[in-house]
Formats: sequence, structure tokens, C-alpha cells
Amino acid sequence: MKTWHSKGEEEKRPFEGVFILIGVTPNNEVLPLDQLDTDRGFVVTDCMMRTNLPGVMAIGDIRHHSVRQVISAAGDGAVAEKAVEHYLDELQQKKILVVKKRKCSG
Repeated sequence: MKTWHSKGEEEKRPFEGVFILIGVTPNNEVLPLDQLDTDRGFVVTDCMMRTNLPGVMAIGDIRHHSVRQVISAAGDGAVAEKAVEHYLDELQQKKILVVKKRKCSG
């Protein structure tokens, strides 16, 4: 394969395979961008894939710090599943507490 450097120098190298990245534009038209924290159109998440909106996770290429590879998106999904499970457990716990408070005050 031939490669060219920024100064115009040509170099030939043997490669077994090549990944080519031709720019990255986030496909975010369906997201509530006015409500989500973003950076250049990519959704900002914490390490558990949580966004600034409660109960909303982001994974894969739409994430700000994604490496934009299928395998990392799969890993993001596994992490987000745990975050969703934790979030739903918290909601259930709050619901139980509210029900118990109502019964006690009635």
C-alpha cells in the first residue's frame, strides 16, 4: 500500500488489512439535543453511559468519547444495561417508599 505524508513524501508499506475513516458526523437528528449535554453533536456520558437526563443512556458512535468501533459499542451496551437495571431498581424503590408513606399517613 502506498501512503503519502503531509509533506508529499510517498511511502510503500505491506499491510494485512486497513481501517479507513472518512470523517465522522453524528447521526443525532432524532435526539432532543436541546435537552442533552453534547460536544460537537456527540452525546456526553459518564462511565456508565448515563447522560444528563435521568434514565437516558447513550452508547456507540453517538457517544462523545467513543472509539467508533462495533466491538466498543457492544461493550457500551453491556455497561448501559447495568446502568438501566440500577436506574429501574432505584425507581422501584422510590415507588415502594411512596406507597408506604401514603399508607402510613392515611
